[in-house]
This record gives sequence, structure tokens and C-alpha cells, in this order.
Amino acid sequence: MTDIGVVHAIIWALPYLAKYCEIAVWCDDGMVYAHLYEHFAKTEKLDSKGKMALSKKMALLRPDLVVTSLSAPVENGLEDAAIKASQKLQIHTVGILDKVLYRDECLKKILTQRVLPDFFVVASDMMRLKLQAVLGVFDNVYTLSMPKFAYYAYAQTLNGPFNAALRTLNGVNQGEFPLIFLSSHSEYDKQLVAYLSFVAGKCKNVKILLSFHPKDDEDFIQDTMQKLPDAKLLDVGYCSTILALKALTQEGRGAVCSFSSPLLFDVATIGGTAISFIIDRKKSTGEPLAAMGLSLLVDSRQQLLTALKNVQSGQYQQKLTGFVNEEAINQFVQAMCLLADYD
Repeated sequence: MTDIGVVHAIIWALPYLAKYCEIAVWCDDGMVYAHLYEHFAKTEKLDSKGKMALSKKMALLRPDLVVTSLSAPVENGLEDAAIKASQKLQIHTVGILDKVLYRDECLKKILTQRVLPDFFVVASDMMRLKLQAVLGVFDNVYTLSMPKFAYYAYAQTLNGPFNAALRTLNGVNQGEFPLIFLSSHSEYDKQLVAYLSFVAGKCKNVKILLSFHPKDDEDFIQDTMQKLPDAKLLDVGYCSTILALKALTQEGRGAVCSFSSPLLFDVATIGGTAISFIIDRKKSTGEPLAAMGLSLLVDSRQQLLTALKNVQSGQYQQKLTGFVNEEAINQFVQAMCLLADYD
């Protein structure tokens, strides 16, 4: 595993899967390793020598199934090498696409630049149909609710106490509206920061909170802080990030905004308010959140201002979806066991 998004999507299932199967978890990224190890101690971080010896390790272990993330559109050394090695050993492979819906250009890059597995697991029927249409194959793509959706079912039940505590923790005063910027490590983040600076000058009751992507460089972080001098780094306290974002933005009492952060979808799914930044409104139907009606769309600073007014006035009501699934972990575990026995 090397994709932090997929790791986040399935990580809650690993301890349960270990009750039924002997599993080995490998990664080559420090951030991914830390997140995996926190939930599943039997995680091994492979150095360059370990990756070179991957084929030998797999030949020795002879696993029944190899599961990798497949979300990153660029070639990945560890995961692609694992699939290649599996093919030589005639071991079945599964690639996980964790997003409910992918943009056409992103999906095209994945299918042309990555080494493809035997089976694909996707998070929605919308994505299954889209992938099947592109591949022209129908019997190796499965819809499977991601284990994170079981956690989101729990998150939906938490509101009042978390909301008040997190507002105090982040210095959000009575009557203030927290607007949380989720960096997506995108080239367009700077443009959205400029929009936030405009909003800060127009809306004195808006409290801007910042959540930077782990891969953001220090120059971008410092530049953002200078342009938004009254902003504060988001503090989630002892909550998970998704719980904190949901609590701060539910019922129109706050909002999250981003260009393409997966957390934007996650917040919208469990009842938070999401504002999605797009480059070209004419192409908004290809934007996943727009296609599902899960967020307000903005393509200018004035549109962002209007969106905030609509949220605060109650004109915009967040749409809930059917993706929250209390049985997601059990379903995922059962499916992996069945694929391991596939003949």
C-alpha cells in the first residue's frame, strides 16, 4: 500500500481480516507506514533492498491474494512491482479504487500508466459502470462499500458536544462561521487561497481555519499564512479529522472548501457542508461532487461569497447520501476472503 487515501478507506478492516487470514502489509512511504502501523502493528516498511527482493519474498510466502491501492494515476514502483510479481507466480491481484466517482482524465491515467490487477474493487455502482464501460469487461469489477463508511455511520450520531468543544478549541466565537480550507496539494490551491483572502475582507463573521496536506511545502504554507493573517490552523483535538470536520460544519453552521480533497466528499457524505472549487463551471458535470449533488460549486471569489451567504441563511441544505454503511467492514472482509479462494 502506498496511497494514503486507500489506506484510510480500508484500514479499519485490517484487524478483522487478520482474524480469518494470515496477512502481511507492506508499504514504502513513511506517512502511510505511520498510519498503517497505528492500526495494524504487523506492517512492514520496505526499504530499497526490500523492494528489490519483493519477488523473492512473494515466492516464499505464496499468498493466496495480493491487494494494492490503485488510486494514484502515476506509475508506482512498489504496487506495480507487486502485481507484476504476482502475475509471474499466478497469484490473483486486486486493485482498490476508493473514491466513489473518478474524473474521466484521472481514470484514463490510471488505466494507461499503472500495471492493472486481475480484479477491481470500487466504492459505488456509478464507478463500477464507468470502469466497466472503459474496460469493456464486466466480470472482474466489484462494488464494495469501503470500511471507512462503517466509521462514518458512527460519526453521524455525534454532534452537539463535539461542535461546542471544537469551536472553543479553534477560537470560533459565538456567531462566527468557521470556513475550513482543506489543501489538496494541487496547483490550484493558491487560487483558492486568494478567494479566501477576498472573503476574509468581506465577511467579518467568517473564521478561516486551515488544514494543510502532508506533502505541502513550507513556502506554500508560509505564503498562505501571510495572505490569511487572521486564519488559524485547524485543531481537531482528540477527535479524528473527519469527526471534527463534520461537527464544525453540520447543519449549515460552518463549511469546508477545497479543490479536490477526498475529505470534502467524506464530510458531505455524513452531513457536513462542502464547497467545491472548480476551474471551469462549463465542465462541472464531470466533477464528482457536482454529479452527485453533494456540494456547492464555486469558480470565482464572488461565487464563494454567494455560497457562504446561502449556507448561513439556510437557503442551502446539505444532501445526505446512502454511502454510509454500518456493515461495510464485515462486507469488505468477506469479499477479500472470497477473492482469496477464487479459482
